[in-house]
Amino acid sequence: HRYFMAGRGAGKSWTLCLDVLLRALANPGVPGALLGRTERDLSRNLLPFLSEHLRVLEAATGVSYVQRYSRADQVIELRNGATIHWRGYERVDKLRGQNLAWVALDEVCWSETDPLTVWETVAATVRLPCPAPGMAVASSPNGLRGITRLFNERQQEKDPQWWVTCCTSYDNPFLGRDVIESWRRAMSERRFAQEVLAKALRPSSVVFTEFDTSRHIIDHDWRQHPGCRWVFGIDWGVSRAAALAIQVLNDGRW
Repeated sequence: HRYFMAGRGAGKSWTLCLDVLLRALANPGVPGALLGRTERDLSRNLLPFLSEHLRVLEAATGVSYVQRYSRADQVIELRNGATIHWRGYERVDKLRGQNLAWVALDEVCWSETDPLTVWETVAATVRLPCPAPGMAVASSPNGLRGITRLFNERQQEKDPQWWVTCCTSYDNPFLGRDVIESWRRAMSERRFAQEVLAKALRPSSVVFTEFDTSRHIIDHDWRQHPGCRWVFGIDWGVSRAAALAIQVLNDGRW
């Protein structure tokens, strides 16, 4: 599994579509899928990039690799028998019945659908044997959570099957520096760090990072105040969670 974590305008979608073509060439005779947030994202951004990569390949080799291109069926068939299906994952449950060898996900960290729900649903469809299986993600980080946190934890475990490549918006030589600097003036420091410098920042309002045993574990018998109100905070993680319980006494202490 591979995650291209990059800033705005760094070339994420262009790179992902190139990766899709390379995966299709490396896995003859099996289907894969290019998944965008919406069908509109696919038609406006992803498919034009993929078509341009195919054109460049034909110009370089003198061979037309596309055997069939059908917008109605949302599929491209290549000469090696590989097929590239494209779908939007905004209704991810519709993808449950797919049988795929590989999948590419675009901007999944900024999806209106929960990113981990998308990942877990789509991951179960990648089950066909092939030389180069796996899932590829290209997205700007949206905090150290969801898929970003999942990849971070796998890397902390030194799992050799999970790879992350990072770059900032500045790393794209075709993107004007004046454009990027205009973003700096228009964004907050935190937003610029995350969406331009591609830093996976911890959420600013979570329970887990604020928790401290010396401050929050209090030797207090809560049963002495059965009529008092409780306030609960929960921070759900990928493989762990933290919960905080606060009892508010009648005099305002807690």
